[in-house]
Amino acid sequence: MLHCLREPDSGPMHDHPVHFTSTIVEGSYTERVYQDGVVVNITWKAGSTHEIPPDYIHTITELPDGPCWSLVLAGPVVREWKHYPQLG
Repeated sequence: MLHCLREPDSGPMHDHPVHFTSTIVEGSYTERVYQDGVVVNITWKAGSTHEIPPDYIHTITELPDGPCWSLVLAGPVVREWKHYPQLG
């Protein structure tokens, strides 16, 4: 699907119920990601592609170039959404 991020996430860090691949078509976004017990910030820019497994804990914190368009190829639903308010 063609996906447009128009604003940063407003809730706590979360993961997704599916495995998907995201290719940024236009714009960019910065996300806070929980990896191996550490929170890091990553910025994805137009032309980048990355895999997002169901256990990828993150939140979108910034859209540096305004709305961000991506092509998302998602697999089947494998579990429920999870939210992680304890990660701030």
